[in-house]
Amino acid sequence: MVTFKKISAAVCSLLLLTFTVYLWAADSNLAKITFVLGKVEVKISGGWQPLKPGASVGQGSTLRTGKKSTVIVQLSPGTTLKLRENSEIILSQISASENADNVVLNLTRGSVFSDVLKRTNNSKYTIKTAAVTAGVRGTNFFVATGEKIRQDKEPEVMMCVREGQIYVTSASDKREVIIDEGEGIVFTPQSKIPSPEKLPWIANLNWNMDSGKGNVEDSTSLKKAYRSSYKDKLNQNYD
Repeated sequence: MVTFKKISAAVCSLLLLTFTVYLWAADSNLAKITFVLGKVEVKISGGWQPLKPGASVGQGSTLRTGKKSTVIVQLSPGTTLKLRENSEIILSQISASENADNVVLNLTRGSVFSDVLKRTNNSKYTIKTAAVTAGVRGTNFFVATGEKIRQDKEPEVMMCVREGQIYVTSASDKREVIIDEGEGIVFTPQSKIPSPEKLPWIANLNWNMDSGKGNVEDSTSLKKAYRSSYKDKLNQNYD
């Protein structure tokens, strides 16, 4: 009887997994909301509606977060994004299949973490801001736009990589810049893409995207973290 129960449990688990994958394939243009903290909304028919965990959002949806708010979105099995507070993103393209994923996101303001599972060479994951485009096939990275990080005059773009690589291009600068693990760039939209630099402090960002494993909210002040790190570097050089 014990053996039968174990076999039955294994069969049920397999059927559930198969059913889940089938449902995702059937809804290949939908993303799943897995976590919500604070004020999180989706734009529907020109108006904003609150989002709750378990909801699905379609291709073309616009999501936004309020102050001290966070939302985690599963775009496909193994590929997840986490939108920080005071941010807005458009899910321009969501296409998941057995062979490849194709995702295009437009970050209009704020910041977002991405955890992208590398599946095949045909899979693509792209984040666009008003200034630059970042493309990956499998990595863990962060993008912010509209924040004043190095200086207080102009909004800037920041991109950094925890694992893997991203490829960055802009309309004004046709060359492709590769950002490796532990590196990042910070620049104004009007300037050329700079060479990546080591940013050890990015390890202190909250990269967790699983609420079951603890806190997922990231409230890091990018300005304070960057400038503090820069001062430490100057002090080391002076010493």
